[in-house]
Amino acid sequence: MLAVAVLLVYANSFRGAFVFDDEEAIHRNPYVTNPGTLEWLWRTPPASTLGCRPAAQWTFALNYATGGMAVAGYHAVNVAIHLGAAVTLFLLLRLILAETRWGRGDPEGAWMSAVLAALWWAVHPLQTQAVTYICQRQESQASLLYLLAMLAVFRRNQAPSPRWAILAVVCCWLGLATKEIALSIPLAAIALTWLQNGKGATFTRANLRFFASLGAGWLLSAVLMLGGEASMDEAVGRSPHSPLGYLLSQAEIIPHYLRLVFDPRHQVFDYYDWPVPALDAGLIVRASLLAAGLVLGFILLARRNWAALPLLLFYAVLAPSSSFITLHNQAFEHRMYLPLACVLALVVTAGAMTLRGTAWLGKPGRRQAQVAVLGILAVVVAWHAWLTYQRNDMYASAERLWRDTAEKRPRNARAFMNLGEALLQRGAVSEGLEMLEHALAVGYRPGLQSPAHHNLAMVYTDLGRLDKALHHYGRAIETDPGKGSAYVNRAVIHTQQKAYRLAAADQEKAIALLPADGILRLQYAYSLSNLGRYADAAAQLAEARRLGQVPPAAFARQIEAGLRVELKGKAAGDGK
Repeated sequence: MLAVAVLLVYANSFRGAFVFDDEEAIHRNPYVTNPGTLEWLWRTPPASTLGCRPAAQWTFALNYATGGMAVAGYHAVNVAIHLGAAVTLFLLLRLILAETRWGRGDPEGAWMSAVLAALWWAVHPLQTQAVTYICQRQESQASLLYLLAMLAVFRRNQAPSPRWAILAVVCCWLGLATKEIALSIPLAAIALTWLQNGKGATFTRANLRFFASLGAGWLLSAVLMLGGEASMDEAVGRSPHSPLGYLLSQAEIIPHYLRLVFDPRHQVFDYYDWPVPALDAGLIVRASLLAAGLVLGFILLARRNWAALPLLLFYAVLAPSSSFITLHNQAFEHRMYLPLACVLALVVTAGAMTLRGTAWLGKPGRRQAQVAVLGILAVVVAWHAWLTYQRNDMYASAERLWRDTAEKRPRNARAFMNLGEALLQRGAVSEGLEMLEHALAVGYRPGLQSPAHHNLAMVYTDLGRLDKALHHYGRAIETDPGKGSAYVNRAVIHTQQKAYRLAAADQEKAIALLPADGILRLQYAYSLSNLGRYADAAAQLAEARRLGQVPPAAFARQIEAGLRVELKGKAAGDGK
């Protein structure tokens, strides 16, 4: 049933396009498209969504090796991972609910609750960003490994066996090499063992060794972080927000996620424009409720109440992205992929337990109540499945996805920028330029102002509107003086306009930022030669050759001839 439901709701996802970070993570990722050596097993592109996440990269490399850039193959793997996670969730819930007092008294109700919770989770529209958005396979893959680790821990606690312990450790380590949500697996394993076995049987010598094996995965995570550059989304310290401002924003974002659980009609691909909220009474109430939920989870854990597990896992999985750790992006819906399972498991089991306590209605009344509740749940699940199918269509093209985002969040400058670029690629130049200019008018965070001006300048250059291009290259340099490509491209326009002095000034600054660019040095040599500075031009020519950039023969002869004339003139002057 789970397989049929997942295949039906995601049947239209296979035609989804590569969007946003997909190009950088897959198409422009040399470790995916041209691995060459074994470095692709541990090296990841710096400052990308796959930074320090090699296990996620492995599956993309295998996809590329078997099907190139055929998008359907990537979607097939994403759907398969999602289906595997749904089945694993069902197996884990079935085992856990059978351990509860309610489950032992009503095994049929516990089994049905596991089925309904897993089914609802599998078809819920909040999952689309982790399934249909290709590069966010890392979220679903890490979640599958998390669930498999928990299943292995549960089975090991039931009947100690090395194979379950090994499976748990392998899944934990692979999860940590996939995404940071797996950081809480060792703690979740301790909590699960406590709930199953109690204090006396939790901290045995064998269990402590097992927990230490899981926790050793944190060293792997630290090595990956220290040995490479973290993903742009998850990198610490790149956020424009302070830790306090970021934490306060989560007091609004997490309730927003929870609203989407029950009414997902207002899903948005990108929340770039989410503001830091004011510290008012409403925010204090929301933050207090979230804190109370966390405290309640620890109280229930101390009492060995199974409700503690989903409650605490909700917070633990969200913690790396939704706490005081400042990330580049405050909110993304794919972060709710695994936490959604916690919410739905609590809702479904609470409803089932409530129905079991309606004996006072009598047998006919209880049966009617069960039919009514199941009917309502069936309608909600069917509605959510239909919304998932519709949401998949948004990923059919970048233009459609960003247009939907811009319409729903009109202050989102990044949405308008990406919409403009998608329109330009389609040939809708006028509307594309309008969107790019509107993005600048809406306003970017400091880190994106320079790229926005730079992109707009390149478009105006292609259109031959060089005055506009020079203006935006100037603004790109003002907002980020370290952007070497802006100097390079502005120098190209100066060269076209025969303003060689201005071109040489920009090229000199660009070389200081991009010293290994041989082509840039050739361009600089050309400007210098047109200024009559042949000795300097020859030095740049020699450096370009050293860097492996071979100049056109006629260009080289021009500089060398000019250099001979310059040297002859200098010698004649010295002879006087």
